[in-house]
Amino acid sequence: MGRGFQPTWLIILIAVAIVFAGWYLWQGVQNYLRSGGLGVREVTQQARQDASATVVREMTRLMVLAPPPTRTPYPECQPFIVVVDEAIVRSSPSFDAGIVRALFDGDEVCVMFPAPSNPDWMLVDEEPRSRRIESVYMHRSLLRALEPTATPEDTPTPLSTITPDPRRLTESSTMPPFTPSGTPVASPTSALRSA
Repeated sequence: MGRGFQPTWLIILIAVAIVFAGWYLWQGVQNYLRSGGLGVREVTQQARQDASATVVREMTRLMVLAPPPTRTPYPECQPFIVVVDEAIVRSSPSFDAGIVRALFDGDEVCVMFPAPSNPDWMLVDEEPRSRRIESVYMHRSLLRALEPTATPEDTPTPLSTITPDPRRLTESSTMPPFTPSGTPVASPTSALRSA
């Protein structure tokens, strides 16, 4: 081995290093030109600003296009009072349902409407001051409305009367005169039928 001999692997390693250095240098030049001459810190800060501006712009666009929320109308309740000494409030419209609590004569409750599954039971809002309906049920016979709504009465309509037209009444259109004899008088229609 002489002085002029260099190992092959060392030449290969130097060639690979030169290729990678050239590639990294080329990437750096491209990034420099894309960023407009800014450093890494400045480019990162600008990317954050661009991303947040895009998010703000998109959120603003969505907020402008979305209609404003509307309030759901709260169903009105009708005030009822308990008319028995002790009334049981149940969790569902059935005598077998769980007992929620008891109310006493004169206690006021907020009735929403008859229970859809059993109209003999009334859906009661247990806490009417909240904006939610706290559903409990009471039997209709235990309650009386404080401000009952007027119900229409069943008034009979008079029957129509028939008034004879005097122009149409003539001697020929009236009934044949009554004959006290025992022999029947033939009417024109019975004569036609027998013929």
